Amino acid sequence: MSVPIKVLELFSGYGGASFALTKAKIEHKVIGYSDINKPANYIYALNHGKDILQLGDVTTIDTNKLEDFDLLTAGFSCQPFSIAGARMGFADKKNGNMFFEIIRIAETKKPPIMLLENVEGIISHDNGNTMKTILLELKKIGYYVKYKKLYSKDYGTPQNRPRIWFVCFRDWDKYIKFIFPDKEKLTLKIKDLLDDNVDKKYNRTKEHVNKIKNCSFCTTVRSIINLQDKYIYTIITHKSPVFDDLLRKVTPKECFRFMGFFDDEINFGNLKDNQLYILAGNGWDINVASKIFQCIYVPEKVNRKTKPYFI
Repeated sequence: MSVPIKVLELFSGYGGASFALTKAKIEHKVIGYSDINKPANYIYALNHGKDILQLGDVTTIDTNKLEDFDLLTAGFSCQPFSIAGARMGFADKKNGNMFFEIIRIAETKKPPIMLLENVEGIISHDNGNTMKTILLELKKIGYYVKYKKLYSKDYGTPQNRPRIWFVCFRDWDKYIKFIFPDKEKLTLKIKDLLDDNVDKKYNRTKEHVNKIKNCSFCTTVRSIINLQDKYIYTIITHKSPVFDDLLRKVTPKECFRFMGFFDDEINFGNLKDNQLYILAGNGWDINVASKIFQCIYVPEKVNRKTKPYFI
């Protein structure tokens, strides 16, 4: 029997890393998780166990009191780099400096592997200087890094959702051998993840749909979805997509299906819809993350054509 890998989940949300590791069938034990969002901590404990150490605010974590662990995961604050935010980057004192909390903890604890994630805007932010800083800081504390922009629609989830994934290794040989998952043909369609009978509270009038169509920002994020499309654009935090054909919003359960929970393998407890929409928008596509974990931990079980490469 293999020894479970020990995991520290930072900016844990609903526990995307834990869900993804489970989906990938990788034995693991979470030694602690950190998030300041109360609904996130509630849903984490509900789904992964109330006995797991809740660390609260990442800035208050005392590394000397943390047990050693094998994997650090973090979808660090994306608002400073997102087109939907002010794009202040590291100048955002509230959220932009959260990356350096990862550095602080990793420098002390030296986990062999880290999986980090952020929005695609981080690549171009500040004319590329933000990415240079991230890669330099990771190099300074002993990590070799491969990163790549992955679209959920290329890995089995009918949602666009471009995200930058950083896989960080302390071991050179493992770094050399790692390859991101190959693209797949999308077989799941929008309709496959929708319910037939939905509460009328999610209905929208034609007037409301037309109003959204005429909203320039809404056009940017493609809140109006035609069911003939193969995939939706991107689940965002402040609203769910609206289906033009059905004249209704996507339900929270459906939103999470578009985040890789194809079999509804998540318990919402008593959270409200608006809280669930925010959690979904901020979370990991567990389907994509599970395939990255497979490439890290069980590459021999991954059928692929791609050869190792450097970025």
